[in-house]
Amino acid sequence: MANREQPAALADAVVSLADAVQFLPGSGFGICQSVVLGTIDLRLPEDLSLAEIEKVMEDVISAQSQYEEVGDDMEMRLMARIYAWQSTIQILAKIPVFGLCRLWNHGELPERRGARRFGFALPSHEQSASTATLEFVIEVINAVIRDLGTPESISHVLRERYESLTQLLQSYALAGTNMLHFIEAAHLLGIERRHVLNQLWAFGLGHKRSYFNSSMTSATSALGMAISKDKIMCGQLLASMGLPVANHALAHSVDDAVKIAEQIGYPVVVKPVDADQGLGVTAGIEDENDLRQAFATAAEVGKRVMVEKHHDGSDYRVTVLHGKAIKVMDRRPGGVTGDGSHTIAELVEARNVRDAARRAKFRKKRRHPLLIDEEAMFLLSSEGLTPLSVLPLGQFLPLRRRANISAGGTYEILALDEVHPDNLQLGESAASALGLDIAGIDIISLDPRASWRETGGIICEVNGQPQIGYLDSEMLFARILEEVLTDHGQIPVHLTLLQEGLNPPATLPDMAQQDKCNAAVFGTLGWIEGGGMLGPYTNVFRAAKGVLLDQRVKSAVVAMTESELLLFGLPVARFASIRLLGSSSWEPTSLAQQLIADHTNCILRLQLSPVEKNS
Repeated sequence: MANREQPAALADAVVSLADAVQFLPGSGFGICQSVVLGTIDLRLPEDLSLAEIEKVMEDVISAQSQYEEVGDDMEMRLMARIYAWQSTIQILAKIPVFGLCRLWNHGELPERRGARRFGFALPSHEQSASTATLEFVIEVINAVIRDLGTPESISHVLRERYESLTQLLQSYALAGTNMLHFIEAAHLLGIERRHVLNQLWAFGLGHKRSYFNSSMTSATSALGMAISKDKIMCGQLLASMGLPVANHALAHSVDDAVKIAEQIGYPVVVKPVDADQGLGVTAGIEDENDLRQAFATAAEVGKRVMVEKHHDGSDYRVTVLHGKAIKVMDRRPGGVTGDGSHTIAELVEARNVRDAARRAKFRKKRRHPLLIDEEAMFLLSSEGLTPLSVLPLGQFLPLRRRANISAGGTYEILALDEVHPDNLQLGESAASALGLDIAGIDIISLDPRASWRETGGIICEVNGQPQIGYLDSEMLFARILEEVLTDHGQIPVHLTLLQEGLNPPATLPDMAQQDKCNAAVFGTLGWIEGGGMLGPYTNVFRAAKGVLLDQRVKSAVVAMTESELLLFGLPVARFASIRLLGSSSWEPTSLAQQLIADHTNCILRLQLSPVEKNS
């Protein structure tokens, strides 16, 4: 469509939000998280090219989206893409938005010839993030429809807008990568989840609920976490239990570090006592000058610095869940492998391009690329090489001292049966020693396929809140949730939807007793058997959310009016039953019926008796 004279009939061709969006903090319309409701007006040219819009969008956001085709209707197909694009953008920004949207065709607009209006219900995490993203997607579409330049020029302008959007979305992003994957796994498994505060999330309800903060759960030992964060204390504890660790000591000054290195013998490793992700770590130090520089690097990251004996070998991470190894990752420092023809600089660039393309395919945020920086130049010069050197076919050249993925490292997932049982048991023993339900045990060994007893392997570090996986290990998040949460964290919850102006025909304890539940919610109050009345809360939605987080709750009934339903949405995504309680002439609105329809298999219609009506 670019570089054409635009017909006058298309001058008002536009995609626009018809009204301000409405945000439901609860579920509805089959969406198992918060919901954004709104309407979009479409007036599209007859020769609209979805492929052209797709190209510009994917170029701007540097990622691909997956679309659910909804028939041959052009407007509906575009609406499906609007949802897919805004969802992809938020996921790239680590904002948890999952599941399909709900679309309604409201028909043509009499006042605008050829224009049609569509209603939508979109999964959302935060209203401002969803609204800003939706507006940006519409801006991109309109830029292409209105022929505001070539696809290349349009993309260039919109990339600046996209950068501004991503900066806004950062304030709503989840920390780390674990939580985004846990929430996605919970969505696929139908597990209730709720953002509680900061980085704390709740999965499941009532007595089957567990809190998660990244890979730390309600069952994680606080003392074990504290020990794992102190490398000196952790090493001493592991050694006392007969587990292999490197000879190490705390260095109170740079001169003290020099003395320790001389005592234990070079080469050594210098690192902060209480940092993770390889920050401030320098390995393979051979002399005093490098040691002093490494100490300064470590001291910038942590207040306490340790020196330990360097051990050659592979760096591999054993992830342990409830005492059993579930994953082994062989980690390698960031570097390149020679092909006999390309320079090191060319190999680095090719690797960065491949990594970016791979992550875009899976809608993952880009990592920092591998750079030929000061550290890389030092390693090159130590081998007598430059960025213009050509490596022989198959030769691997590390450009980083440490193997952390966050520092540009690469990895290989090893099948559990490829790893020697002694090495798996070593990781399991370390996790058990600290009482950690989920742990990442970093082991240095010449060959993970051979026993550490034969190769002289050691435990390098214990991480009590490990990153679980990357693009090829996402199934582990579902496995962890299934093991941590009994019955997927589900308990029976019943909803009573009341006719406006009516109170439930029973007290909260009686409501609970009638439904054989031990908890009930109505208005701003909650009740738990053995715990008495709770509240007042701000509203019925907050009351239900608060009560259902309580681990004393085994089952519950929630009563709310139709106006409360339309204002807040549903407090949980799945109900054992939904009852409509009102007079014989009362009928919930069509919108209310659509909101609740996909959230239970049992909808009952009840009628109040004359006595109950008068009360």
